[in-house]
Amino acid sequence: SGNQYMEKHHLIPLKYYNQFDNYLDDISNIISICPICHRLLHAGKKEIAISVIEKLLEKNKERLKRAGLYISLEELEKMYFN
Repeated sequence: SGNQYMEKHHLIPLKYYNQFDNYLDDISNIISICPICHRLLHAGKKEIAISVIEKLLEKNKERLKRAGLYISLEELEKMYFN
C-alpha cells in the first residue's frame, strides 16, 4: 500500500522465557521498530545487529527493570547469536 508502518519485536527473545521469573510477553519487553531494523536483528550482520541491540537495550533498560526483567548486554548478545 505504500503506507509506513512499525513492527513489534521482543527485545529479550521469548524462547528464553524459562530463564526469567517474570513474563517476557510483557509490554516492557516489546519494542516498535521499522521493518528494516527488525530484519537486521533477525538476519543481519552480527556487528551491525549488536550496535542496534545495544542502543535498544540502553533505551529500554528502565522499562525492563520496572517489569522485573534484568539483563546485561552480554547476556542479550548471547541470546541473539548463540
